Amino acid sequence: MQHTQVTAPAYSTYSSAIARIPDTFGTIGHQIYSGRNTLQAIPAPEGSEMWVAKRYKRPNIFQRIAYRATRRSKARKAYECGIRIEELGFRTPRPIAMIDITSGNTLEQCYFVSGMSECRSLMGLFADNPNPPADIAEELARFIATLHAKGILHGDLNLSNILYDDTASGNDRFILIDTNRTKFKDHLPSRRRCITNLVRFTHWRPSLKMIVEAYARQRGWDENTVYSAVESKLKRFELSRRVRHTLKRLLPSRK
Repeated sequence: MQHTQVTAPAYSTYSSAIARIPDTFGTIGHQIYSGRNTLQAIPAPEGSEMWVAKRYKRPNIFQRIAYRATRRSKARKAYECGIRIEELGFRTPRPIAMIDITSGNTLEQCYFVSGMSECRSLMGLFADNPNPPADIAEELARFIATLHAKGILHGDLNLSNILYDDTASGNDRFILIDTNRTKFKDHLPSRRRCITNLVRFTHWRPSLKMIVEAYARQRGWDENTVYSAVESKLKRFELSRRVRHTLKRLLPSRK
């Protein structure tokens, strides 16, 4: 097995400790999340702070070959996107390092290490809330409009991937996470791309309507037209997802 590691200059003295993370993953610190990917809170080498180590789901054989041959791993993209987001003036947990583990012509596993944020997800404020906070929705819409104005299209823009810091103000209130699929443009993305970027923000319609309409006002667009476009795309996505789930239940499982 080969390890390819990139460590942020500010953390270069910890390179050796970071290199051991794949071997110690799951045995130190505590698990934050386990699903498609696994997030582990781990103590920094000197114990002064906590880091987050993210182990991405092992790719299938075709993906492992593609990542090794022509594509950047998810960990490398997360690291590079985090740096770029900070350079453009937005908050994201500090990118510390990425590790790719390869064997011959395949990528076997990859890890992304970042700083830890104690800020809460926006899910608690907007998901299933019959009375979403209008003032925060306005701030959030302004933040998303500013992201788009800087050419940033988060690859999975939703409530769970934006943290909220109630001790800060303006754009600094919001912290982007899970950024490995973020796209960066050198110009303002088209209206269609911006609207599409909002489609999966939340399935909870009261919050979606409030945030999308506030975003439309920021852009000087008609609120009803923009919300109708977003909800129409969301309905198609939801239908497609229901069909996929139904087919999975009907098809025999492979063990």
